[in-house]
Amino acid sequence: MNQNRSQRRRPFKGTRLVPVVALLAAGGAAFVYGLLVGKYEIFPYPYIQEVYRAILPGDDPNPVTRVRALHTVLEQHVVTPDAPLLGYGGGISRFGDIVVGVDSGGHFFYYVDGRIEPLQIEANPNREAAIEYIDRHMPEELKREASGNFRVFDLELRRSGDSAEFYMTHHYWDEAQSARLSRISRLVVKDLPALIDNSTNYGAKDWELVYECQPAIPFGSQYPSPFLSNHTNGRLAIGPDGGIYVSFGDAKFDGVTNPFIAPQEDGTCFGKIFHIDPTSLQAREVARGLRNPQGLMFDAESQLWSTEHGPHGGDELNLIEDGTNYGWPYNTHGTSYDGRRDWPLAIDPGRHEEFSPPVYSWLPSVGASAILQVGERPAVWRGDFLMGSLKGGALHRMRVRDRRVVFEERITIGERIRDLVQLDDSRFILWTDTPHLLVLQPTIKSAGLELPVPLTDTEKDNGIGAALATCSACHALGPDEVSPVAPSLWGVYRRPIGSTDFPGYSLALRTMEGDWDDDALAQFLAAPQSFANGTTMRTPLPMSEDNRILLIGYLKRLQ
Repeated sequence: MNQNRSQRRRPFKGTRLVPVVALLAAGGAAFVYGLLVGKYEIFPYPYIQEVYRAILPGDDPNPVTRVRALHTVLEQHVVTPDAPLLGYGGGISRFGDIVVGVDSGGHFFYYVDGRIEPLQIEANPNREAAIEYIDRHMPEELKREASGNFRVFDLELRRSGDSAEFYMTHHYWDEAQSARLSRISRLVVKDLPALIDNSTNYGAKDWELVYECQPAIPFGSQYPSPFLSNHTNGRLAIGPDGGIYVSFGDAKFDGVTNPFIAPQEDGTCFGKIFHIDPTSLQAREVARGLRNPQGLMFDAESQLWSTEHGPHGGDELNLIEDGTNYGWPYNTHGTSYDGRRDWPLAIDPGRHEEFSPPVYSWLPSVGASAILQVGERPAVWRGDFLMGSLKGGALHRMRVRDRRVVFEERITIGERIRDLVQLDDSRFILWTDTPHLLVLQPTIKSAGLELPVPLTDTEKDNGIGAALATCSACHALGPDEVSPVAPSLWGVYRRPIGSTDFPGYSLALRTMEGDWDDDALAQFLAAPQSFANGTTMRTPLPMSEDNRILLIGYLKRLQ
């Protein structure tokens, strides 16, 4: 197409013919564009729709349209600190019922009993020296953005009794090199309750260097400067082996913004995930080919997951496996930054076949951020993934089965969510860019449940209605009802196991033979994981054996 443009004829001298020629040219361009897209599919959009059809149940390529209210209400409470904190970075972690956090400027705080209090900890990102350098060397219109991209990224606690190791990822200004570094630092707190009580304090010199991302980025080595690259990151997770896992972004060394392609090169940390031994401080590469990872977590099966920003579209949820390459910048579901062209280095636009593909992609982008796996409560969400978003200002609840997202629910919050934790009482604590904490208390709406078949007096007296209310949070009960997250219980008795059109069955249930008879239902309700390892129902309903018999009797009547 560039060659054709270079061989254009000189414009007509007659000014009256110019509009006609322009109209004909526009019509010809539209025809050629339609031919290329419709017949030859050279642009990624048909592929993008194929991707959605492959990862979502049904034919709808838009996950937002699949949002359902599943009897769960989130009561939201805003907790604002007395002293101002900085947003656009930082992170939170939990220690029992206490949430410990740090803002982007390195100011530490804790949350307990509905209040935010400062912690007597001085961080060591050397931020003041960096800000001073910015003031001297950067134009006025870039100073604010540059200061925002010199920050603390994340915080994780490695706990043992009342002691804890604080791990913090952050930038560090190296004055000798006039360069910005990405670091992991560690602070050993021997008595966390004493720190909470403000009876002890820690200074900048108490921090220990754990890992330093290489290479350093001298000022001026990137366009227009390293301070304007926000892809350095440093998201943390504590592994089941006690090791420290950390993800780094590509620092815009993507072969387009900067000619160097760091995520695919040895000798650099950028665009990769590392494991660090907390004793020897030895680091080894776990995975590479990442653009801008924003979340990192281990699930209940000790699997490592990462969320990642794509270029223009193509945010990803990745299952991280040792030694795996996730393809950036050669594979992406996103496009160039104008959103109308392929990503320039894409091997096969819109596809992800040359390298390890994501488990799930968002097109358009949602600004995927931190992620966690829901604990035992609320029971309707048990084991689901809960992910924050920056661009979308929402929580995304996902049900993952057999490396596939079978359901997604978007819960609008209205703020950029940077990090989140869950407490044992089921509360979710969100750290936002505002900055303040949002406390979300989930409750289940069970009042007014309409049953398709009336309860007997015995069933009423023994609480079978409450048990069915719990079931109805996921399952449909009536003959014409459909649930997107669980198979219907209408007609379940004597039905072959795993035989409905529900797309989210676990592998165990999909491959199991037999019917839902008295014995199978009793075994499943008493110990679902023993009956079908990996099923969505992770724990039994809290009821006696006699009440299970009553519940099965009621299910028999759902015909």
